[in-house]
Amino acid sequence: RSVSVGKPQKSMGPERRIPLTFEAVINDDMGAFTRIPREFAIASRVMEAGMVWGLIRSNATLKSDGTALFHGDHGNLAGSGGAISVTTVGAARKAMWEQKAYGAAASSDDFLQIVPDRLLVAPAKEVAAQQFVADVTPAKISDSNPFRNSITPYTVPHLGAAAGGSDNAWYLVSSDLPPISVAYLEGYEAPTVRTIEGMNPDVVKMNARHIFGAAASEFRGAYKNAGA
Repeated sequence: RSVSVGKPQKSMGPERRIPLTFEAVINDDMGAFTRIPREFAIASRVMEAGMVWGLIRSNATLKSDGTALFHGDHGNLAGSGGAISVTTVGAARKAMWEQKAYGAAASSDDFLQIVPDRLLVAPAKEVAAQQFVADVTPAKISDSNPFRNSITPYTVPHLGAAAGGSDNAWYLVSSDLPPISVAYLEGYEAPTVRTIEGMNPDVVKMNARHIFGAAASEFRGAYKNAGA
């Protein structure tokens, strides 16, 4: 696997090669030879997901200002952790609504009109996230959830403690302004698999290459709460 696009925040190792002997090809009762390209494609998608979510989980530094993606200076990090609720989500949405264009003066009204529409959680908070948007009728107006129909929860295992992250943390993200930028080498948007013919006619080698890069690039479309 090859990964290199500009200066990504994270990169993977070299291309992968799998040698297959003449006997292995002839006696391929399990169809491994024909499955290899598919397995490489699956592995490349897993690699992409790992890179992208790893940047969010590790709170990668933006090259634009040298500050962590989620930071008080960016106005997208809760001052203290809190469980998913109307109050905490409301505070997150307020912070995102008040994000401004680059270079806007403190007193200007150059708001970006960012619409927070995705709630990202680790598996440990899946139930809490689903309950937050559940279609229930409250006993009184003050108990209602005004965000029930405007936010969609997503469970991401890459964000949890099993991946080195946090089971409590949750994120609010705008699908119109994602915090991570990804790129592929032109003409290589999908994994490429080719057969290499060497000097030995009884050995077949398959070469898989996937060129992909990811970097934290936009803090205004995302918000983090450490949770509770």
